[in-house]
Amino acid sequence: WVHVGRVNSWKRLRACYFAGVDSVDGTYVAFGGDRNAARLLSWMDRLASGAVMTERSTIPDPPHA
Repeated sequence: WVHVGRVNSWKRLRACYFAGVDSVDGTYVAFGGDRNAARLLSWMDRLASGAVMTERSTIPDPPHA
């Protein structure tokens, strides 16, 4: 089982996904409330949909603002 902490960005979440990490955590949601929670859920949806495979080298990271 592989766990990675301090995963607070799309870039890190995507890297963990491609590395086969089993679980992640971070303070991203704790310091942004509803806005960051909604953004994190959209990242998880992207990973679950498989669309991230086409993004690997062609689509830039989403904005943080």
